[in-house]
Amino acid sequence: MIKENQKLLNYVNVISDAVMGILSIIISYLFTFYILNLDKNFPLIDYIKLSCIFIPIQLMTYACMRLYDSFRTKSFASEFGRLFFAFIFDGLFIIALLYVIKIFNFSRIALFIFLLTDLIIISAKRFAMRKMLKNLRKKGYNRKSVIIIGSGQAAQDYLRTINREKDYGYVCAGYISDTQTLSAKWLGSFDKLTAALKLKNYDEAICALNVE
Repeated sequence: MIKENQKLLNYVNVISDAVMGILSIIISYLFTFYILNLDKNFPLIDYIKLSCIFIPIQLMTYACMRLYDSFRTKSFASEFGRLFFAFIFDGLFIIALLYVIKIFNFSRIALFIFLLTDLIIISAKRFAMRKMLKNLRKKGYNRKSVIIIGSGQAAQDYLRTINREKDYGYVCAGYISDTQTLSAKWLGSFDKLTAALKLKNYDEAICALNVE
């Protein structure tokens, strides 16, 4: 169920990022030519056509930078850092694209405002989605069921972390170990691991064995 939810969230992210791109080019056009009152060189429809070429490249950049992976245990600063690097790369790409196809009359100011607006809107959207998902996880929704393999210090630290950080959305369904030392459900010794994994479809199995 979690995997299906993650796929749905990825689809929503991709589609909303594309919509934000179209919205950003319209905002930048109106701001550049109606608020800053600069001379128009191309109609709005031409800027939208350019964005329709650019946005698929932008989405591929996001995918390559793993911006559609799960960020439940990563900070927003980490996610924004990747967005910013994508902003730099995409800015250089659109300049190179216009040079290659020999179109020099698109307003550089409008294009810069487009990229900046896109960065701000997408960052705000992703921040809002983070807050919404964290609140849902705290209420018990969209949680991942995990099984811990081991019961040493590493396992204890991991269990303590997921119990403390409820917004991560992880729930310990039990642990496998030869000793019963964790404050969680004991599922058997190590020789029962295969049977335990077959018995229930856990979202993740965490190997937390101490290094001897």
